[in-house]
Amino acid sequence: MKSARKHILLTIFLMTTGSLVWAVLLPRHGLGSQARKSTPPTWGKPSGGFQLLVELEKESFSSQEPIEIHISLKNVSSKTIMIEQTAPWRDYSIEIRNEEGKEVAFSDARRRLEPKSKDDLITSHKPTYLPAGGIVEDHLTLNKMFDLTARGTYSVTVRRSVHKYDQKWLGVAEVTSNTAKIKLGA
Repeated sequence: MKSARKHILLTIFLMTTGSLVWAVLLPRHGLGSQARKSTPPTWGKPSGGFQLLVELEKESFSSQEPIEIHISLKNVSSKTIMIEQTAPWRDYSIEIRNEEGKEVAFSDARRRLEPKSKDDLITSHKPTYLPAGGIVEDHLTLNKMFDLTARGTYSVTVRRSVHKYDQKWLGVAEVTSNTAKIKLGA
């Protein structure tokens, strides 16, 4: 019984402090998005003390290949800010548009994740302490969430409403990323 309790307490500790550790280590040790590519990334415009970046490992994909995006949220303020995180598909609003500018529809799998009522909306909120210059990263597979079956070029933009705190509620920052391009072939 004691062993199980220790395991549970350790798991809770790691879940609540893990984001802080990674938020501090990523920017300081080159483990963040800058380490992925040799050219510096083009972040979205700063807003409310934050910037967003969306990146792809490559630009061209086949229709059967997973299309994974890397999303980075950076604290560009001068102080540590606590933010709330749930799940990446809830934290971020992703807009994908085709060559004609039409928004791409959600996939059937993504539509099933939508709550039917407010009672269905049960999520856990994980506090993450993000120091000045700190980065939180998430990954999502776009073709699991969107109907990306037609050939063509698509643009991807990510938005997030960041609920921020220090010792008190600081409000919500509305942040928009850069726009990434995807070429989808056969």
